[in-house]
Amino acid sequence: MQISRSVESSESGSATVMHVKGNIDGNSVDDFIAEVKIIVQEMRDFDSVRLVISLQDVEDINSSGLAILVWADKRIAKAKSLCVANLTDKIEHIIKVIKFDQHIRNYDTIESALEAMKG
Repeated sequence: MQISRSVESSESGSATVMHVKGNIDGNSVDDFIAEVKIIVQEMRDFDSVRLVISLQDVEDINSSGLAILVWADKRIAKAKSLCVANLTDKIEHIIKVIKFDQHIRNYDTIESALEAMKG
């Protein structure tokens, strides 16, 4: 699994965008969790409140990977603070089946996530 991040700006402001490549499974979930925790702490330290996690290049995610998304959303603790974007059909189906879509906002693109988070 590879993780990169950037700060992307749009007319609606800026947000930290985390791009994940590869599967989030037993072999890599600890790295994913550690990186999410670092980003959330940095966001809290600098009072930044918007995080988009792009999962476009992720085919599999285990329950620990999903749980850290809910954890991050609660730790950032501001409305519309965390979104996922670019889900593959498989992961989008998993999220809907286990009703995670009631906790985590999902958008087709990073741009649409940023637009939804503005304000």
